[in-house]
Amino acid sequence: MTIRSAPEMIDSQYTNYLDFILNNYNTIDRKEDNRLQWWKEAKFGLFIHWGLYSKLAGRWKDKEINGLGEWIMYFGKIPIKQYEVIAQEFNPSDFKAHEWVKLAKDTGMKYLIITSKHHDGFAMYHSKCSKYNIVDATPFNRDPLKELANECHKQGIKLCFYYSHAIDFHHPHAFRNDIFHPNRKTWNFEVYLEEKVKPQLRELLTNYGEVSMIWFDMPEQIEPKYSKQIKELVLSIQPECLIGGRLGHGYEDYVSMGDNEYPEVVYDFPWESVGTINDTWGYKEYDINWKSSNDILRLLTTIIGRGGNYNLNLGPTSEGVIPKPSCEVLKEIGEWMKKNGEAIYGCQGSPLTYNVAWGAITTKTNRIYLHVYDSENEEIELLGICSRVKWAKILSNNTSIDFQQIIEKDRKEIKVKLPQNIRSKYITVIVLEFEDEIKVEMTNEVAGYITLVPSNATVHRAKTDSRLQVDKRGIAINWVNVEDWLSWEIELTKPGDYEIEIITRTQKYNARWKGEWFGQHQFLIEMGEQRINCKLQEDKRVRPTELYYYDNIISKCGKVRINKKGKHQFKLKPIWLNTELNLGPKVCFVQLKKLD
Repeated sequence: MTIRSAPEMIDSQYTNYLDFILNNYNTIDRKEDNRLQWWKEAKFGLFIHWGLYSKLAGRWKDKEINGLGEWIMYFGKIPIKQYEVIAQEFNPSDFKAHEWVKLAKDTGMKYLIITSKHHDGFAMYHSKCSKYNIVDATPFNRDPLKELANECHKQGIKLCFYYSHAIDFHHPHAFRNDIFHPNRKTWNFEVYLEEKVKPQLRELLTNYGEVSMIWFDMPEQIEPKYSKQIKELVLSIQPECLIGGRLGHGYEDYVSMGDNEYPEVVYDFPWESVGTINDTWGYKEYDINWKSSNDILRLLTTIIGRGGNYNLNLGPTSEGVIPKPSCEVLKEIGEWMKKNGEAIYGCQGSPLTYNVAWGAITTKTNRIYLHVYDSENEEIELLGICSRVKWAKILSNNTSIDFQQIIEKDRKEIKVKLPQNIRSKYITVIVLEFEDEIKVEMTNEVAGYITLVPSNATVHRAKTDSRLQVDKRGIAINWVNVEDWLSWEIELTKPGDYEIEIITRTQKYNARWKGEWFGQHQFLIEMGEQRINCKLQEDKRVRPTELYYYDNIISKCGKVRINKKGKHQFKLKPIWLNTELNLGPKVCFVQLKKLD
């Protein structure tokens, strides 16, 4: 079996996974009507990565190991026998299940996901089918998952287990472990499945009370029949247990985005984003790049505003202590949630057909919640809403605020007056209540910008070898055939001059963009009789706080003049594509900025 580099494998696996879900999500019988209801209401959960890797804290033999903390065995190429010795020193004597669960509850999280077995193969509970577990192999001699299960049930937090079902460095017949078993002569995934995966899933689903979800990870090249068997096993023991978004082959109950990712647009199917509070998942002592509470709140509201759930990860130390900066951030988030949770729990994504520059929007029944991050203006504007507003208030203190609304044939406009103290430390939520069901109409231009997202485009495919796809993030990927192209229909109320920018995204784990790998793609832009040739080059690089793995590259492509109002076609056609590594550009969106 050939092992590709981890960066290449991880990136390609999620791309292919999301492609598959895009085409097959509605073809699998999910029985999701009742089982997903609690999850749709909860919206916000705590993820915990904790294992032997926490003891190494990102170092091996006094050397800092690049890569994610929980992958240190892989990236550090630590032999199995040497890694096993770490268990003899793993003694989390400061672990307190009550405090961990209380922290989640006080933060406003409704469920907790804990690693029962990660890729290193070590069970963080008392497994009877493998002595390689925290009770039998460490001096700790306690089952922390049993203690967490008891506390979750006691404090009203949904209990969920992470389980690495395809990768296991310790077992010779799992994926991604050739370097740890160099003398292996045969390989049979089914041996690993029957010897370890199924028995350990039975233990987790039998011995810990109600389990609300099994969160599977990295399906690799697992065959569909095995994904199906795993799902059937889980539901045969606990029929209400959810199947996490990375089991493989569409047998999941919802879609899981790539790590630290969310889509560019609103989706109405169930999906989640999982994200780190610093840069890694498992504890690394020298990773102190902590996101602030405001960073996390922006992520939370953006993700909920696009229709998803958010799972925020913490990496405890080997002593069982959650790092103090994490606790401080979660405490501040909890204070905000106590006042503004109504705008999160049970909410759907924004009903509007565009994203807003000043924040995010969530909605519930006949209410819209405006999550205002910051604004230099005295008011914010909403276009395209046909329903009439009854009142507007600040959610946290119930203070009424002024608004104006115009509903005419060609003009649907709401202007909300911002209070003077809107630029506070945290996000301010303004709630608008409407007289009836919220109805909207398509709007292209907002605040002088027209944003064209691939998921809203018409895809024109080559007659042969067409690979261009739009994944679940709304990004155009696999653009390697110059005969594939995109078009959008734009409807404008006023003529004007516009500057065009194309925003692309770098590949995961490798921010190189210029030169031989990812740059220099050439496109033709057509709008009416106007033609613009442009080369994608790095005019500006943006790394949003939330997108740790990626940079957004902004390429300025020239200007167009639109001389009349009405409908126009915007076409984006490649002239030459740099297809090194068979990747092509990842196009996030095209933006037209109106010039004064």
